[in-house]
Amino acid sequence: MAGSLLYPWLPRPREDCIGIVRDYLDRSTLGHVVTNAAIKGTSQDSSKEKEIRGLIKAETQRLIGRESVVIIDAGNYIKGYRYELYCMSKSSKTTQCTIQCETPTDTARQWNEGRGDDTYSQDVFDALIMRYEAPDSRNRWDSPLFLVLPSDGLPLEQIKSALFDRKAPPPNQSTQCAPLSSTNFLYDLDRVTQDIVSVSCSWGI
Repeated sequence: MAGSLLYPWLPRPREDCIGIVRDYLDRSTLGHVVTNAAIKGTSQDSSKEKEIRGLIKAETQRLIGRESVVIIDAGNYIKGYRYELYCMSKSSKTTQCTIQCETPTDTARQWNEGRGDDTYSQDVFDALIMRYEAPDSRNRWDSPLFLVLPSDGLPLEQIKSALFDRKAPPPNQSTQCAPLSSTNFLYDLDRVTQDIVSVSCSWGI
């Protein structure tokens, strides 16, 4: 069994969470999607940002599967996008969970100012804070939800259990491929039809 971890955007704890999770899980089965730099460069261009989210989704779809763990750590600060990722996980018959790195805005701003050349501009930073749609454990696409504060340690056992010790939700019928017909379908249909006709004639119908 495998799964995906959705990291809504916040600047600093995310990297720490990723490193700890990577060390805790088997690296040989870990696929990692990182696009933070790309998001930074497109935050003020909605069309480019939409394109980047599409690329993230395509890369995730390529990596996701029952034998891998995928960490998605950018672009999922939008509720509707997290729902799309949940549906992808569900259709792939894998588990998923969400880790929210909860940081006070003032603390995040201080961390951002100390990032040197990698600092977000004030306009971009404020826009990301304003647009951030926090996960809600009552939503099935955000659940199970793990809230992590800067002073907290990661609940690694609970995260591992959420990914490996529970069944994946059943996929929707609409997302499943219809079974292919047998290559002998027409022959079998003709044979059965002939049998029915023969029996009908013998009964004088």
